[in-house]
Amino acid sequence: MQTIPETGFLDLFQIIGCPAVTPEEAAENKRNGKGLKRPRPATVGVIPVGRSSFLAGVKRGIYPAPVRFGRRTLWRAEDIRKLIQQAV
Repeated sequence: MQTIPETGFLDLFQIIGCPAVTPEEAAENKRNGKGLKRPRPATVGVIPVGRSSFLAGVKRGIYPAPVRFGRRTLWRAEDIRKLIQQAV
């Protein structure tokens, strides 16, 4: 599990994690023109839910609302820390 900074912003995949992409999958994605085109290791998130479940929880008010920076959607690290502390 990764650590959450005291302040700052987190991307969705820093919160929920992301699956690994093998070199073979990356090459296939590059040929098809879809998906991630570079290999990457899997990361474990701090909240064990899927992307759609997390975004539905944001919509229902279970999880904190994001902040938009241009085209990016980020969450305040303080809000995620507070959410985790309330769950414990």
